[in-house]
Amino acid sequence: SYSVRVRSTDTIGQSVEQVFTITVGDVIESLMVTGMTSNQSGFTVSFNEAVSEDQLNLYDGFGTYGTADVTLAGTVSGAVTGSAVLSDDGMSLVFVSSTPLVNDSYTVVLNSGEKAFVGVDGRLLDGNSDGTAGDNYTTSFVVDDAVSTVVSTPSFARAPGQSVDLGTDTQRGLPVQLDSDGSVQSVAFTVEYDPAVISVESVEKSVTLPAGATMTHSIVTPGNIAVTITSSQAIDAGSATLAVVNASIAADADYASSSVVTIKDVVVNGGQAIGTGSSAVHVAARLGDTSGDGSYSGFDAVLAARVAAFKDTGLAAYPMVDPVVVADVSGNGDIKMYDSGLVASVPSDGGSVGPNNNASGNTTNVIFRQNGQFGSATVAPSVAGANERARAFLEYAKADKMQNFAKTASAVASGAAGTSGSNSGESITKRSKLLFAPLPVAK
Repeated sequence: SYSVRVRSTDTIGQSVEQVFTITVGDVIESLMVTGMTSNQSGFTVSFNEAVSEDQLNLYDGFGTYGTADVTLAGTVSGAVTGSAVLSDDGMSLVFVSSTPLVNDSYTVVLNSGEKAFVGVDGRLLDGNSDGTAGDNYTTSFVVDDAVSTVVSTPSFARAPGQSVDLGTDTQRGLPVQLDSDGSVQSVAFTVEYDPAVISVESVEKSVTLPAGATMTHSIVTPGNIAVTITSSQAIDAGSATLAVVNASIAADADYASSSVVTIKDVVVNGGQAIGTGSSAVHVAARLGDTSGDGSYSGFDAVLAARVAAFKDTGLAAYPMVDPVVVADVSGNGDIKMYDSGLVASVPSDGGSVGPNNNASGNTTNVIFRQNGQFGSATVAPSVAGANERARAFLEYAKADKMQNFAKTASAVASGAAGTSGSNSGESITKRSKLLFAPLPVAK
C-alpha cells in the first residue's frame, strides 16, 4: 500500500490537502486451481477462471488428441478409468471413476498446455501457482474409509428426446441400486441431476424389494429428488435395485454433451449404519453412436471395433468419456467385437431405439487374428431385431467351413452378405475397413 499526499494552494496562500491510499495487488496472469475435493467416486477441481474444453481429453481415437490431460492413479490399484465433465461455466471439473475407489493413495495430474488445460482467454495452467504458467497441477488424496454400502446409478448414453430405459422389461427407467452386506432395512438418499438435461416423470419402488417395503419421494428443488425406502425385512445382500427413475432426455440438450447424476445425502438404517452415494455420467447421445454424428453407419461399428482391438483408447467424439458408456451395447461392462456387431445390425436410420442386445440360444466364441495378435469375440446364434446382413454375418462367423473366423462389423454395415462359403469370406475381407488375417480351420 502507498500513501499519497495531495496539496492545493490558491493565489492568496490558502491551501487544502488530502491523503490517498493506493493498494497494488498481484495480477493473476495464469489459469490456476483454486480447490480440490475428493470422495469415493472421484474428485472435483475448481479454477480461478473458465477452462477451455476444446482440446481436453482423457481418451483418444485415431491420434486426434494425444495423451490424457487428466489422470488419476492409485499407488497400489494403478490407473483409474473414468469420465470427466466440465461445468457449464468452465469453472470446475468433475472426474467420475467408472468403479468406486478402493482404499489407496491416489495422485491427480492435470496437464498444462495449449492442447490441454488452458483458459478460455488462452492463459496456460500454472499448476504450482508460482506465477509462471505452463506447469502441470499435481496433488494427492487418500481413501482410507471406503464404504461397502453404496447407493448408485449406472452411467449411460441416451440421445435428446429419448427415454431413459436401462432397467428390466418390467421397469425400464434409470435404476437406483444398493450394494450392501444384507443388513439394510431403511435407506434415504437424494438423486441430483441437471433438470435442463434430464426430465423426471416419476419414481417407482423396485418390484424386487421385499414384500411390504414402502417408498416415499419428493422434489426438494428442481434437479433434487429425496427418496426414502423402508422394509421390515433386510434387503438382499449384494446388488439390489431400490427404485427406478422414469425419465427422458430434453429434446434441446446439446448432442454428445455430458452431465453428472449424483446420489448424495445417504442415510442407512436411520443413521445407525454407514453408507455413501456415488456419481454417474450421462452422455446425450445414441447408444452405439461412436462417431457422435447422431446416426448409425458402418463407421460406428469400426470405431467400436478399434477400441475392442486396443487400437484406440477411446472415441474421438467423446474425448472426456469412458468409451464403455457409449460403445458397450451388450451391457457387460466392456467393449468387445460383439458390441461392434450389434452396432452394425442397426439400420442406417437408427430405428426407434438403436442397437438391440436381445439374444437367444447359447453364445459362440469366434477367434480372430489382427496384426499378428490373436483375440476372440462372443456372438449369439441369433440377434433379435438384427437386419439380414448382420444375421448372415454372425452365421458366417460360426460356419464350420469358413476361411476367416471374424471380420469387422463394418463389412456387414457396408453391404456384404456373408454366407458359409469361402468366396463370401473373401468378399467380406475386401470390403472391410479393418482387415483380419485369414485363419485356416481344421475340418
